[in-house]
Amino acid sequence: MPDSLLPLKVSGLSFSVKRKPLLSKLDLEIKSPGISVILGPNGAGKSLLVRLLHGLLKPDQGQIIWNGRMLDLSIRKQQAMVFQKPVLLRRSVEANIKFVLKN
Repeated sequence: MPDSLLPLKVSGLSFSVKRKPLLSKLDLEIKSPGISVILGPNGAGKSLLVRLLHGLLKPDQGQIIWNGRMLDLSIRKQQAMVFQKPVLLRRSVEANIKFVLKN
């Protein structure tokens, strides 16, 4: 399948913290239509992978391609992510929304 038709393609994705590799050379393709699941025990790296896929963390190596385009700020603005433990500032709902829109 051509890359431009793959909703998500990950090639050689690696991430480490303080020289400790947490993800090493991951290759992944998610095709559509369909449903995909990231499944694993605690500490397997599921949340880390999702943060990398949404651009919240920068990988050490590799590339992430959404719908034929490299992950960048314009693509991130089209995505949404719901955290398991949401963090809101101790402000009004309006102030929280404005904060997110600015960043």
